Amino acid sequence: SAILRVLHSILTDSASLQEYICLMGIGNQVLRLVLSDVAEIRVEAARLFHLLSRGTFTTLQCLFSSQGLLLVVKIIRSRPFAQHRTSILLGVEILEQLLGYLKKLSAPDDLMRMMKYHRIPRSITYVLRKTVGDSSAQNSTIILTNVISDFCSSEDPFSKLLIAEVKSLRRLIRALHKTSDSGTLQKLLRSLKDISKEPATHQSLFDAELIKSLPQIFEDIRTKVEAQQKQELNHQALVVLYNMCRLSKVYREEAANHGLLPHLIELARDHENQALPILCGMASSRSLLPLLWSHDLAQFFLSLLHQDALRHITWQCTALESLANWLVEDKENLEPLMIDSIDILISLASSSLFISLLDSLLRILTTSTNISRAFLSNDPTWELPRRLLFELQSQPNPPSARIELVKTLSSLLLQSREWIIESDLQKGLLLSLEPSLRELCKDRLVFVRELATCTLDAFSKSS
Repeated sequence: SAILRVLHSILTDSASLQEYICLMGIGNQVLRLVLSDVAEIRVEAARLFHLLSRGTFTTLQCLFSSQGLLLVVKIIRSRPFAQHRTSILLGVEILEQLLGYLKKLSAPDDLMRMMKYHRIPRSITYVLRKTVGDSSAQNSTIILTNVISDFCSSEDPFSKLLIAEVKSLRRLIRALHKTSDSGTLQKLLRSLKDISKEPATHQSLFDAELIKSLPQIFEDIRTKVEAQQKQELNHQALVVLYNMCRLSKVYREEAANHGLLPHLIELARDHENQALPILCGMASSRSLLPLLWSHDLAQFFLSLLHQDALRHITWQCTALESLANWLVEDKENLEPLMIDSIDILISLASSSLFISLLDSLLRILTTSTNISRAFLSNDPTWELPRRLLFELQSQPNPPSARIELVKTLSSLLLQSREWIIESDLQKGLLLSLEPSLRELCKDRLVFVRELATCTLDAFSKSS
């Protein structure tokens, strides 16, 4: 160890000598001592390796050709951590230099292959879990989070799969819970977000119990992070959840069962593009209905219907879609709550919003006969059919919108045909709507003409 200290002092501030001992092969022999069983020799060899890694391009080239990357990975993997802490932290800084050298020289695919061959992701997540939250190892934490972030942000899917081993992901999640630094928290959440963009990683994220950990992550953001940073960090965490739940009913149910519903409801108004679609998907799951009722999710969706239509079109469309999904599974409990809210929404909705609501509205009318009848019996002016006809006649809507309008009108009337006849609504209703329906029988679109004719014929025969 004394010789290594002397050599270190000689080589300090002398780039030419550093190149010389590497070119002569002396450095290669000395660096093997980083794996020595003697702790003092191991640390001094690591300090020398650290010095050389900050040398010239030629020195770095020699280190790499001498299997320097393999050596530094072995340093980082040393167990137990407490016993080899000094050399491991030096190894982290050496790794940063060697990876920087590789990025300049190697094609991305070659770099990924080397990362996988040396199992670098598993090694760096092990060290990160040990260093995060340790103020004396803050520099190593920053380096490791930067390395992870760089590879996760790559456009190459393979780089994300490298990090997405279950064991590595579990270490990342533990590091998230340990850190109190908002910068580290943001980088780790961004890394998880980037990983989750690749669908092939979702099973690994699930197996690493990320969904189970998210309630605590949201709580950490609420309690540990300053107000101005909460918005961004909540966004990162919600994007991870959204990417996983977007196409998976299983993951949505797991999210609800692990306590994420209150967090999603709380964050939905500020993060509508991520939280609302997840809540909408949960509403179509029969097994979650007791949980959804216990958190007043139906009232939450109904409250969104009454928001300012100019500012919150997305909210209202998503809320009505969610209620349409929910109605299929729980018609008896939901019907009484929906009628008044939808009626108010229809009366206040702008033309663009009304057109956007048609798909969900049609599903509601076809699912619930009671709601269809309520729109005809509770309103002597028959506002919904009149509104549908008004939109068909007032402006040149695209063909798809016109078809949706006439489908909704036809469904509303034909589904309740027998009830309309029995309740003596037929005469007044037809007198009110017949002129407009006859105009639609001459529409330029064949589908619109046929549906309008079919609707008129159905009531004409009964009269």
